Amino acid sequence: MQSSLESLSNELAKLVEEFQSDVVAVHARSHYPSSGVHWRPGIIVTADHTVRREEDIRVTLPTGKTVNATLAGRDSGTDIALLKAEGLGSPATQRGDGSPAPPCGIGELALVLGRSPDSGPNASLGIISALAVNETLTFNDLKKLMRTTDGNLSVHARKLEDAGYISCTKSFEGRTPRTEYSLTRTGRRALEQYLNHMEALIRTMRDR
Repeated sequence: MQSSLESLSNELAKLVEEFQSDVVAVHARSHYPSSGVHWRPGIIVTADHTVRREEDIRVTLPTGKTVNATLAGRDSGTDIALLKAEGLGSPATQRGDGSPAPPCGIGELALVLGRSPDSGPNASLGIISALAVNETLTFNDLKKLMRTTDGNLSVHARKLEDAGYISCTKSFEGRTPRTEYSLTRTGRRALEQYLNHMEALIRTMRDR
């Protein structure tokens, strides 16, 4: 199990690193933003239901810069909206030959990326999978492995701690604060149940 989790952790980190440069935060509703994808030169794709206004739309780029955007089109049936953003060039990531990607099947594992203006790129499973193959990791260790910001890591680590999946120990090395995380029995059990469930779904799909 350890080698599988280590491989999963490494692959997740690589995918986040590759695609985070094209994930943006879209400010088109009150209180909190949604995420979008830099799809074509000057074009952002986001979820239609998160676009609550047609004026005063702003987009926060991976660099932290905020640009104005206008609604170019929307389709509530597919829940897709297109935005035109000022001064936005081509996306950093290559999208292949332009042919449509095959749809996800039932039980397939998906990595979901999003962006908030304050905490940067958000990725699922990264912290848990990293702690599953390491007895303990410091805050800085996790930050390097996840290739993320202090704010993003703090938010997700706190949520996992509140859920009882990881434990946090604070100490000092001399005068320097040190924060260490470890996976709890509850967290390991939840991860094992999740992986077993995914493997069972995959076997069921293969047997059909």
